[in-house]
Amino acid sequence: MHCKPVHPRPSRWLLMRCRAAMTLVEMLVAMAVTLIMMAAIAQLFGTLGQGVNGTRSLTEIDDRMRAVAFRLRYDLEGLTAPVFENPPLRPEQNMGYFEYIEGPVSDGSSVVPYTSGDDDRLRGDIDDVLLFTTRSPSEHFSGRCGGRSIRSPVAEVIWYCRKTANTFDPELYTLYRRQRVVMAHPGVPPFIDPGNPNTVPFSSWADLHTLTDVACRLQGDFAVPNSLGDLTKRENRFCRDVNFPFRFLMDKLDVDNSSSILTFDESHPRFGEDAVLTNVIGFDVRVFDLAPSRSAGAHLLFPGDVGYSASVTTPVNALGGGQWWIWAPVDLAWQTPSSNPAGIGGGFPPAGSLANELGLRTRGVRVKNGTMNLDDLSYPPTYCTWSSHYESNEIDEDGDGLIDEGDNGRDDDMNGRIDELGEAETSAPYPVGLNGIEVRIRCYEPSSRQVRQVTIRHTFVPH
Repeated sequence: MHCKPVHPRPSRWLLMRCRAAMTLVEMLVAMAVTLIMMAAIAQLFGTLGQGVNGTRSLTEIDDRMRAVAFRLRYDLEGLTAPVFENPPLRPEQNMGYFEYIEGPVSDGSSVVPYTSGDDDRLRGDIDDVLLFTTRSPSEHFSGRCGGRSIRSPVAEVIWYCRKTANTFDPELYTLYRRQRVVMAHPGVPPFIDPGNPNTVPFSSWADLHTLTDVACRLQGDFAVPNSLGDLTKRENRFCRDVNFPFRFLMDKLDVDNSSSILTFDESHPRFGEDAVLTNVIGFDVRVFDLAPSRSAGAHLLFPGDVGYSASVTTPVNALGGGQWWIWAPVDLAWQTPSSNPAGIGGGFPPAGSLANELGLRTRGVRVKNGTMNLDDLSYPPTYCTWSSHYESNEIDEDGDGLIDEGDNGRDDDMNGRIDELGEAETSAPYPVGLNGIEVRIRCYEPSSRQVRQVTIRHTFVPH
């Protein structure tokens, strides 16, 4: 009898090995795992890419800030006016001028300018203005005049900021450098030669700045090129009020002002030509003064720093007792005549120190050695090298019925002295020289949300 062989039943593992394909469930699981891995890899590469882009953006903004800092240092090194000497300057010496306007807002303020009560602590002092004449030791300054290129070793430069439209959290600004070439006789339209200095009648400053980059003043119906001596006089400088004391028109910095005196609008072929740095959140100009330091915990604060006026601790000079007075960069008018520094302890600086001038003088232009102030108290403090010609221009600036009594050879105040300082019709807002200046430029990098700052320090003391 033959028996049929009995084969053992194959195991489940053997059947799975012999199967030719995956089940639908297995395929779905595999695809899901693959997609998860691809998403993770994409996210990793995205993160790496963002890091690379952020690093590149920071490098670029650092490079641009260094270039701007070099440009400002170069301008300050060529300064024509002897700022270390006490003003005023004499126009016949052809020294040009230096002017610094401390805007109404500082780093110590909690409310920023040009906004309706917003509090943006990321942004610093943004409304300071620097104006001065400078001489280039090597490359000449260039500009346009009548469609041609002009060059000169001397220029009037203006550094200022204007708000960038449609920027919020934080509001961003653009730093501008307006350059006006100083040439007595450009020789191209609208200026031809000394006998016929201009051919195009003056219509407006905006139109004139479209035609030429020459530093001009209005004389009759025509614009006339300025020399350094002409620019020593405030009335001949860039963007000025027509009335004494010929203030710089701060309202032109307003973001809502469309005047092309300061910038060219978007439709102008020279739009953006004067812009040197974007994404700016700080352009803080300070001068060096003898000021009292204060401490808030482990931090040392100076006038203009956030929290300075609220600090109740005054560092004590361990060597001889009393308060530390330190040469530090401070805003103009950092204290008021009616109170001691910051209103808290410490008293006033030593008699005769610069702090008695830079800290206490508050606004505009002094008249009759401080007994009268012709300038609007709402106008920000201004340091100016001034001009001596106001004592010999046959104009009664102080309105007392006498003309040029500061230089008329008479004892007008009957005190036994002739033409002393007290008889002068006008005086510089701060009749002292400056030791040095500090400029802090701060930028915001949007992609990485980081802040960068560069500091420029320049001494006016002769070497």
